[in-house]
Amino acid sequence: MPISVFASSFDSSIEVRRAKLDNGLQQKLGATAPNEKIPVYIWTNDLSESALEAETIRRTGLAKQDVAPVEAQDLPENYFDPELPAQQYRARAEAYLEVTKAQRAQEQQLTNSYIDTKRQVAREKYTAMHQSDLAILGLDQEEVMFSSQYAPMMIAALTPDQIDRVTRYSQVESVQRCWEAESEPQDQSLATSLASVDANYTRDTLGFTGYGVKVGQFESGVPNPNHNQLKSGNITCLQTNTRDHATMVARIMLGTVGVAPDTKLFAASYGGSFTSLYERIEALLNKGVKAINISWGWSRNAEDVYWGIERWIDHVSVQHGVSIVLAAGNKGTSSIVDAPGLAYNVITVGGINDKNTLAKSDDVLYPNSSSANGGTAGCAKPDFLASAQSVIDGVSGTSLSAPIVTGIIAQMLEFRPSLATNPALIKAILTASCDRKVTSETLAAGLTAVEGAGVVNAKKAISLISQNRYTAYVQTSDTMNRSLNITSSDVVIRVALAWDRFNRVGTHTSGSVTTGPYVNYSLYVLKPGGAQAGKSTIPTSSVELVHLSRPAAGTYTIRVTKPAGTAQGNVALAWW
Repeated sequence: MPISVFASSFDSSIEVRRAKLDNGLQQKLGATAPNEKIPVYIWTNDLSESALEAETIRRTGLAKQDVAPVEAQDLPENYFDPELPAQQYRARAEAYLEVTKAQRAQEQQLTNSYIDTKRQVAREKYTAMHQSDLAILGLDQEEVMFSSQYAPMMIAALTPDQIDRVTRYSQVESVQRCWEAESEPQDQSLATSLASVDANYTRDTLGFTGYGVKVGQFESGVPNPNHNQLKSGNITCLQTNTRDHATMVARIMLGTVGVAPDTKLFAASYGGSFTSLYERIEALLNKGVKAINISWGWSRNAEDVYWGIERWIDHVSVQHGVSIVLAAGNKGTSSIVDAPGLAYNVITVGGINDKNTLAKSDDVLYPNSSSANGGTAGCAKPDFLASAQSVIDGVSGTSLSAPIVTGIIAQMLEFRPSLATNPALIKAILTASCDRKVTSETLAAGLTAVEGAGVVNAKKAISLISQNRYTAYVQTSDTMNRSLNITSSDVVIRVALAWDRFNRVGTHTSGSVTTGPYVNYSLYVLKPGGAQAGKSTIPTSSVELVHLSRPAAGTYTIRVTKPAGTAQGNVALAWW
């Protein structure tokens, strides 16, 4: 067993040790025999983010702020105005793609170098850290079911006495019951219409096909790369168990009739044990993917609405630069969103029924789309909607809503590769770009329970990016103001705020633990005279949205606040 290089101290207080156990585990311990082993998550103090960044800079010469758009941003304000005639729009798009080809390739190279190197540094440091933890905690490798390469988390099967012993160590932040080991994963299905979200327009008229973008796919099987709608050269399957469902999902993302046909796909499959989920998603990160589609999930226990996998995904997404897109589930609006869809930093997609028509006016909600969130304990989901009704092969469900959004992200990353370093910014842009709702919920209501921000729109997302109507920053003060100039031609103000739930749990060598608490930001839009025009203050979300129709011209103020004295955080804004 390796000798620890870290100092260790003990938490002798019973109250402190008990506080490290979640409610589900405490209940389980009360009904467990002394020799029975329980699968649990062990979360320990984290690595130093500044040390990870410093080592990345040493190896690459790049800091995160250096990975910014390198192309000249001298486009006219409405160069990609979505209301332009299609022929004029296409001519402008072709000219832009040709002029900026070299610059975008350079931006992609810098982005890849920074993200891939930082992931490599993390893998090295977490591997060493977990080996040290095993020695400190007195655990054998055989008792460990999974050690994350990307987070301060291990999964182990432990007896009640072992769990009690583990909680005594100060570097252990929490021990959680691993529900995934006890639940059966729920496969999901769907077909879709690209026209309902204008993804065919951004592909065919603008020419954004996901070229140069690496995307991951994870579910219960891998696609058949020999399907006549897939280009086998664009697909790498990490396992061999092909399934029709995975093939349909891949066809939506990058098939010849899909959203982004030139995307490079890496596909991994659930391996029959829940720990394989972690291992194989981390294998996708090792391949350099910038987004991962998960059209698959677990039915959750109502008493545990923020699963260990959701906590892990929140950590992985923000620290390792990957946008994770999930299907909401197919059990109806009164049912809780399937795990891991209540993670804060992910994009969870619900569904609409586009009635198999090109008209958007007849769209309605897909009735099986899950949208309950476990009350105040779970993150408000879904984030937005895409088609989910019988379009490909007659199959329906939200698991083909998700790949529409993943494909749109690939289009966005081809256009502006540096967005990959900030998943919250990608979410903010997509949120601001949603253009309608299909139930009695309204755009003016902002984020709502069943539809989130509304139906996603690829065309508006690309237009928003082209006009640089977004920003990302670290909010150090409790209040931040930004001016927004509105002209008489503007028919709406639509401002989206997204931020990271950064599940860091202290520094591994500090001896003190900070649990990386959820910080609730709020968004306000103020009129030119200073009066409040709109606000969004949802207490269970990592997104806020204000939508105002027919605003008067003038200089408005976007105001972002956080609770007094809370730690600084990564914040992203986008506006339409």
